[in-house]
Amino acid sequence: MHSDRVHSAGSTRSMRAVTTDGAAGGSSDESLTIGDRVALVLFAFGALAVVVWVIAGLARGAGADSDFGQPRVEREAQQRLPQSSNPLWKTLRTTEISVDERTGLFSARFPPAVRALDGKTVSVEGFMMPLESKVETHHFLLSKRTPVCPFCPPGQPNEVIEVYSPSTVVPTTDEITVTGRFGIRAQDGLFFRLDDAEVR
Repeated sequence: MHSDRVHSAGSTRSMRAVTTDGAAGGSSDESLTIGDRVALVLFAFGALAVVVWVIAGLARGAGADSDFGQPRVEREAQQRLPQSSNPLWKTLRTTEISVDERTGLFSARFPPAVRALDGKTVSVEGFMMPLESKVETHHFLLSKRTPVCPFCPPGQPNEVIEVYSPSTVVPTTDEITVTGRFGIRAQDGLFFRLDDAEVR
């Protein structure tokens, strides 16, 4: 059976989405406490760390103490924390990920069930890791597992979706539901994405 192969360098708060100009809910800056702001700063550091992870191509992914860039000690901690039970994650996990030991490049072999989702609107629950150092964000990672370290990938490559939302979203540690247009990507170290996403 034919399958596609691509290569790539590898204070809990309620979610509130507002329009870009703030008209649908006002600025969230006014309601944030000092503790909230500290939490958001930590989120920002984590976002920067993830960007570095992506650009560096997950070169340490083949190391003895990590699986595809995620430290095994983190993975073990995540096993004891909440995980999304949405069936979409099970489908995405069937994507086979391998790494070239010489170049550090990752390969994703997409099975038919995953390729069939390309371009379709899907909804999935998961946990958020922002990719912008702002109080509100349009761009974040969605993971099946609860992130436990702001400086490490929140999951393996077939457990993470890059999300772009036209509306600003306040970062949260709660499980969220995201609906958007699903796509398969072959660059930036992230194989899945959701565009025009709505968060609730």
